[in-house]
Amino acid sequence: MFVFCCNLLIAQNLVPNPSFECGDDYCNANTTPGLVRACLWNCPTYSTPDIFTTQLQNKACYSSVPYDGTNPYYHYGSQLPRTGNRFAGIYTWDEPVKDLYREYLQIKLQTPLIPGEYYCTEMYVSLAEIPHYGANNLGMYFSDQEIQDVQFGSYANLPYTPQIVETKIIMDTVNWVRVSGTFQATTAAQYLIIGNFSNDTDTQSIFDGPNNDHYYGYAYYFIDDVSVEKLPYKNFIFSGNQDICEGDTTTIFANAGVPDVTWAALMDTSTIIHIGYSLKTKPLVTTSYQVKATNCHLKLVDTVTVFVNPLPQVSLGKDTTICAGATLVLDAGPGFSQYDWQDNSTSELLIAREAGKYSVTVKDQHGCNASSTISISLMTMPKVNLGGDTLLCNSFFPLKAGLHGASYRWQDSSTDSVFLPTKAGKYWVVVTYRCGTASDTINIHSMNDIFIPNVLTLNGDNLNEKFIIKGIGDNYYPRLTIVNRWGTEVYFSNNYRGEWPNQNQWPDAGAYYYTVNFVGCQSYKGWLEIFR
Repeated sequence: MFVFCCNLLIAQNLVPNPSFECGDDYCNANTTPGLVRACLWNCPTYSTPDIFTTQLQNKACYSSVPYDGTNPYYHYGSQLPRTGNRFAGIYTWDEPVKDLYREYLQIKLQTPLIPGEYYCTEMYVSLAEIPHYGANNLGMYFSDQEIQDVQFGSYANLPYTPQIVETKIIMDTVNWVRVSGTFQATTAAQYLIIGNFSNDTDTQSIFDGPNNDHYYGYAYYFIDDVSVEKLPYKNFIFSGNQDICEGDTTTIFANAGVPDVTWAALMDTSTIIHIGYSLKTKPLVTTSYQVKATNCHLKLVDTVTVFVNPLPQVSLGKDTTICAGATLVLDAGPGFSQYDWQDNSTSELLIAREAGKYSVTVKDQHGCNASSTISISLMTMPKVNLGGDTLLCNSFFPLKAGLHGASYRWQDSSTDSVFLPTKAGKYWVVVTYRCGTASDTINIHSMNDIFIPNVLTLNGDNLNEKFIIKGIGDNYYPRLTIVNRWGTEVYFSNNYRGEWPNQNQWPDAGAYYYTVNFVGCQSYKGWLEIFR
């Protein structure tokens, strides 16, 4: 039986009297259980859980531990308290052939649970060796209301689902075994109940011992050091960018409510790479980290992965040249979530019409960016210039029509970019280039082909009435001086164009002398006979 006695507080533990130390001891005979009480703990059903103590003077008392062999009715075990001088004991399973029997411990928490918050719960248990049975499903249930025996007139299992359940069968009769877990409160529960809440069908058992005088066919567990503590966090709460782009640096935060957090690469967990709740890292490839911390007597271990996404691949190609008036379609490639061109357009394609530098930045589904730039030059229609018509004073010179990457066709069907004339005449070339076709023509005159007349007939028939120098083309105007037979100058021109003599001022018939001077070349002298 349990009655209120005192309120022993343990810091941060919501369970008052967690190791059953507060209470009183009394034993009146060797053959009766005696009155051993624990403060604040009670029984929610008609069953009778027990309190054991090392402080009884009468070692033959039912509740005295350790067993010294003096009590013939002794049927539990020889365990000592884990801490202090006292601990509790309850039936958790009974043989199915017997009456269904469960025992529970109940206590009111110092403060109600806070919905949404996480709590760390634990108790230490040891199997009583004499019954020779072990069973699983020893649990801890948190209730909003106190459970009273008037609600449950039998000794059957309480029909509740505990927040913490030990699914393994604890068979250790020597050591205290820790049963613990964390859970998130959904209500403002005020009461903790300890026991097996499962029926026989759902409970597993193990028999470990001979059938002797102390065989009773049930599982009995000692309980000590019960605690319920509010956790800052049940697990690590990770924040920070865990999905980065190649070359980026990120900071990952592992918040567990404690500062002593250690980080290690998952591939080498023995090497601590950082201590603290945040890790600044720049992994080259996707990397996983093991994170550890101690929280509410629990060692939290978790893994966080920083995913390194390769940068998107985008290329506008090599710098190029397009023909004037033509366009070039620039394609940044399909499948990107965003396109940003230098002109603020946002399509996959951009039509280039002018010379200049074009650039695009793309973003993929991971938010990773990449850029590409191309310089475009404009090529106008090809121009070929063989030069102006030329009067050769000496040897012939090569004609050059060269444009890189072009094809050529000369007047004689030759296809070289250079042509060497061997005589006076008209020369032309057609140059075909990727941006079009161009041609040019040149007339080449030679001094060897010059003809200077020496007779003029000034009779008004418009024939042979001008001093015409032939063989030099239409664009060459020499210096001309004409004198009469007495040496008197009758005509002079620096750019003679074939206009002498003037019909209105015909010279007299007779002999005249001329000097024809091609500047930069050579001079010719001769006589001229005029007839009228």
